[in-house]
Amino acid sequence: MDSKQNKLLFPIIIVLLFVLAGYQLFSGAIKKNKLYTDALTQAREYADKGLVDKSLEQYKLALSYKTTYEILKEEGTVIRQYKGDNSYIEFLNADMTDFNEKDPFIYEQIGDIYADQESWDQFFTNYYNAVYLKEVSTKLQDLYNKNQWQYNENNISGQVTDLYSTYNAAGKALFWSKGGVVNINGKKDENGKSLCFADLKGVFSTQCFKEGDIWPVVDGFTTARLFDESTSTIKPQLVNGGLSAVSQNLKTYTAFGGANKTLFLAQDPDKDNRWVYLDDEFAQQVGGKDFFEARMFGGGIANVRENEDSKWTFINQNGNSVGDKSFEEIKYDANGVAASDGVFFAKEENNSDWCLYTSKLDKVTGGVAGKCFEDVEAFIPGQGSYAAVEQDGKWGFIDATGNLKIPFDYAGAHSCANDACGVGKNSTSWGFVNTDNEMIIDYDFPETYQMQPNGIALVQSSDSTPTLKSFALIQVIRYTIKQPGKKK
Repeated sequence: MDSKQNKLLFPIIIVLLFVLAGYQLFSGAIKKNKLYTDALTQAREYADKGLVDKSLEQYKLALSYKTTYEILKEEGTVIRQYKGDNSYIEFLNADMTDFNEKDPFIYEQIGDIYADQESWDQFFTNYYNAVYLKEVSTKLQDLYNKNQWQYNENNISGQVTDLYSTYNAAGKALFWSKGGVVNINGKKDENGKSLCFADLKGVFSTQCFKEGDIWPVVDGFTTARLFDESTSTIKPQLVNGGLSAVSQNLKTYTAFGGANKTLFLAQDPDKDNRWVYLDDEFAQQVGGKDFFEARMFGGGIANVRENEDSKWTFINQNGNSVGDKSFEEIKYDANGVAASDGVFFAKEENNSDWCLYTSKLDKVTGGVAGKCFEDVEAFIPGQGSYAAVEQDGKWGFIDATGNLKIPFDYAGAHSCANDACGVGKNSTSWGFVNTDNEMIIDYDFPETYQMQPNGIALVQSSDSTPTLKSFALIQVIRYTIKQPGKKK
């Protein structure tokens, strides 16, 4: 065959090879599509008969021929129906995210399940992953908005027979800023009641005292007058949150008062039992001055009385007077501090209303504060704090500048902490709103008490009766995004 014929045959051969290859590809695709269809049909038939393992085997086989997102979702529906929610979540986190981790459907489905299970830590982790990937569906966002506020409750009923009266604004319960509450414990002994403490887990300290007095724990320690078994006397001590002594008393003080990380109060018998400020080595501070009555520092000032007939005035940490005002009454937070947030409520002479003052003793006249209030609760130190105030028999909330932040809509109220505020619909129906006045915990409680900065509050449990009160410690928690992590 000459070269001319060869040149003519070569293109023909090439064309025939392409045709043959195309035919093989086409026939292979037809065969593969038939295998896919047969496996999918078989998977659905097995699912209808409840033969879930065989059904899932056929789904895997079908997906090995052709992976489509819709069939993955169909497989997931079978897994959820027959294997349960946990297996479905594993499937979504593995197979579905491997195919398309940016699909909002995945996080919506997982979030829906965790919300139904009230597994909030897992729900919000899933939500944060969706936020990180910028794939938050409308439904998932709605679930977040609805459930971002939660509370942990630990019932301590059966152990509490009475509440310990203190200087706090509620007047009924002494709270610990580190997470506990001091109560009169129902421990049976020959001398009656015992003073113990319960933390958020509802566990009472093994150290209980037959009698005594204790101030709120601030910055990890406090002062207390506790019953000494060995001498059968009330002995003042500087103690930590576990009611254990942390410093030896170098002098027999008549009593101790409140404490923070730098100062505590004590009555000095060498100064006619007048109050002095000491450091943790019992060295006298605040210019060595002593007072007939004194309170702990907050916002750089503390209120004192020079003698029995004196009104309250304020001093700084050098012991120097602040301003020239004096007050008949002063409102305290749960830790016995007046100006812990840089402002405080007080009554001046011949004034029956509570007015708001700055730490320089200037009266706040902005907003609704210029009119003063029938009753108030002190600001709680920390972020998200509004003070509860009463006008015309109704309660609302103001900020530190005196502006009204939540209207006077409530029969009762407790100041906000961590953006949560206790509100009463009536005298026996209490719940919580956020600082936008949105209901975050329904009116589930017969009564609530003033909160701590960490969101812990004492409440009456819903199983309380008029003759037998039941108490619980709760911590109101808002799940917020601080630093979303990359999805694992």
